[in-house]
Amino acid sequence: MFRRRSALVAVAVTFAAQAAHADVTISSKPTQNMSCDAGVCTATAQKAVLNVADLQTMLASGDVAVKTGSLAKDIDINQPLSWTSSSRLTLDAQRSVQIEKQVTVAGQGALTVTTNDTGDNGRVAKGKSEGEFIIVPEHGSVQFWDAGSSLMIDGNNYTLVYDIETLASDIAANPAGFYALATDYDASVDGTYSSPPILNSFSGSFEGLGNQFINVRIGLPEAQEKIGFFTYLGPGGVLRNLILSRSSVRWRGKASYAALLLAENDGGTVASSHVDGRLDGKAFATGGLVGINGSVNAAKIEFSSASVEIARKGMTSEEYAGGLAGINAQGSISASYAKGNLDVSGGGMYGGGLVGLNSAAIDTSYSISAVSVTGNVLGFAGGFVATQHGPGKIDNCYATGSATVLHGDRWAGAGGFMAFNGDVGWSGGTVAHSYSTGTPKIVLGGSFNYLGGFAGGNGNGQDALTIDYWDTTTSGESAGCGTDYCPGVEGLSDAQLKSGLPAGFDPKIWGSDPSINNGYPYLRANPPS
Repeated sequence: MFRRRSALVAVAVTFAAQAAHADVTISSKPTQNMSCDAGVCTATAQKAVLNVADLQTMLASGDVAVKTGSLAKDIDINQPLSWTSSSRLTLDAQRSVQIEKQVTVAGQGALTVTTNDTGDNGRVAKGKSEGEFIIVPEHGSVQFWDAGSSLMIDGNNYTLVYDIETLASDIAANPAGFYALATDYDASVDGTYSSPPILNSFSGSFEGLGNQFINVRIGLPEAQEKIGFFTYLGPGGVLRNLILSRSSVRWRGKASYAALLLAENDGGTVASSHVDGRLDGKAFATGGLVGINGSVNAAKIEFSSASVEIARKGMTSEEYAGGLAGINAQGSISASYAKGNLDVSGGGMYGGGLVGLNSAAIDTSYSISAVSVTGNVLGFAGGFVATQHGPGKIDNCYATGSATVLHGDRWAGAGGFMAFNGDVGWSGGTVAHSYSTGTPKIVLGGSFNYLGGFAGGNGNGQDALTIDYWDTTTSGESAGCGTDYCPGVEGLSDAQLKSGLPAGFDPKIWGSDPSINNGYPYLRANPPS
């Protein structure tokens, strides 16, 4: 059994914030405001407690259903829970079910999770927020120790898998099925994979249950079009609550899309998933978590992160690399972050701390990645994104990492937040309520150089960047945009940026505390790691 990485501790706070609070709490406190009869325990008040020992005693002798009823909303397990009997535990909530500690089905027992149960055929009540099955990383997980166990989530039966070979075989047989990782799996026993583990297109649901694939090594002697643990996630597909830890992907030759977790997200959702490791190879779009998000159909990345070293020597055409995603094309990224180092080079090379190229929506996300770019013809480096095309939209985000262009033979651009808003033949998008603190630098420029504290350049008019800030002290730059007029970008000293929220930042979205994020503004729904 492997201990979860401490880098995910802060994300636990993130996920805890997704639900307002758990009205039925399974904890070590005495049972209170719960009516238990014939194996059914229902809340009798808005706030109720079910003692974990009481629950384990009931499970030893039969099935148990824990319900919020009509008074409470959420169910939260904040103490370790385990049982060895064949009993089924049902968690039935009006809104969310949240797992903060490890739940272990040690025998041939079963677990059923039902969210959004309003008594109206499972539909969310009008005006109410939609609930989720939330597993808090670092501490929360659900593990099944016996293959005879069963899992049902929101009416769907999940096939439990214990290793990568079985998962690949099951998906090949039914690419639209429902699967769950039963326990942590150390893939070092598998050696190095000579092709992506999940080659088949996937449009089903894979629930990681907060468990990890550890030490996955992928080494391709020749490049394929799509490279990653999963190669393709189609419309309606879901990857959720999955951790890919201490893993690497290396390949030779040219690929289209590459990432540690998923090469191409085409209409699917990657949620509450996290990767750490290394990528090394050439691709048109390289990302720590996802290569391209929304290639044809709108796709989502939410509440996810990547802590990845990306080292690549590129080709002669344009290439994009990002700490989280190489390209965010027709999708959305929210409440996510990236950390690590990008050291990338190519003919026309774009490197961004979170995303290389953005032409869709990003909100409440941040990057602390350090970016270094070498371009034979063009080199663009941005602390958050390298470049943005219309109709890209970024709101309530920040970047703290450096952005360095080592060489741009003809064009070179660097900015603490973005290298350039727009591109040759492309209009830019918008950026609002965002800031940067990193140092942008062009070591060896070319005929056209763009260098600014916030953006190297802005090709979308003076109204495209609004209520944005850069740290004049840490960046060493006196101009927000290197080559264009950006009246919506304001420089603040380091002391000013740490003295409270900048003007125009919503205190419901942003917080300011000397003990959090080194004193810089932080996102309440996505606190720093």
